[in-house]
Amino acid sequence: MLLETRNTVTRQPDAGTSGPGLRGLEGREVSIALADGSRLDAVTLVSAGRGRTPTLWVYAGGIDVFVPRPNVIDAWESPPTRAA
Repeated sequence: MLLETRNTVTRQPDAGTSGPGLRGLEGREVSIALADGSRLDAVTLVSAGRGRTPTLWVYAGGIDVFVPRPNVIDAWESPPTRAA
């Protein structure tokens, strides 16, 4: 089960990472916390997957990255970047 609050998606224990919460962040710049303690910051969520697709598709640093959905603990929209 995912809880969505103010453009933040948090995975509850024993829950999957699919559903409308992550799909609502598609096309946006997000940060993703992973089960191993690492994070992907300021990446574009291209697709949260559909049906049995086991991965999230993100665009990070000029490359496509596929992240297994069970490894995603939390995802939230990144704050806008300030112009210098």
